[in-house]
Amino acid sequence: MCIHEVYMSVNKDNPASLRVQIKNGAYIHHENEKEYFTRINEIEEGSSREEIINKFYSQYEEGGRLERTVHGRLEFTTTMNYIHRFCDNNSKILEIGAGTGRYSIALAKEGMDVTAVELVDKNLEILKDKSRSMPEILPVSLLCDDNIQCLQQLRRQQGLFKRRNRYICQYGSFNK
Repeated sequence: MCIHEVYMSVNKDNPASLRVQIKNGAYIHHENEKEYFTRINEIEEGSSREEIINKFYSQYEEGGRLERTVHGRLEFTTTMNYIHRFCDNNSKILEIGAGTGRYSIALAKEGMDVTAVELVDKNLEILKDKSRSMPEILPVSLLCDDNIQCLQQLRRQQGLFKRRNRYICQYGSFNK
């Protein structure tokens, strides 16, 4: 099967993600008030969704994204402030799209019980290495089309869904 185009979107207030997409071959197809809608043209014959996503994101160094620039540090601080409005140190957190664990590790150090879901192999390995001595973090790999599908898969796997009382996703949360 040949995938002729991959469609993605990114919020306009997230320029770092837009830069990653463009750096990896995407272009802005159209936009609205809140989002850019990007595309990547033809993907190699026989590539699975997992291979496409891993290839795309493995070309970018996610580990320092939230520390490298003023924008990244502002994103981290703003997101953590938002999380703290809804969660206390005893919360059980499900982070979908955990990257290399910047949020998951910070939240676990505050005493929260974190399940970190990441589908990019390179990022997941870094997350596992960083969190090896932290029993508060459970790194998980899932291949999902969207956040709701991830939650459904987690519900079926090992009862992980029942372990959480807050579900944190970038730009929002699913509250139990």
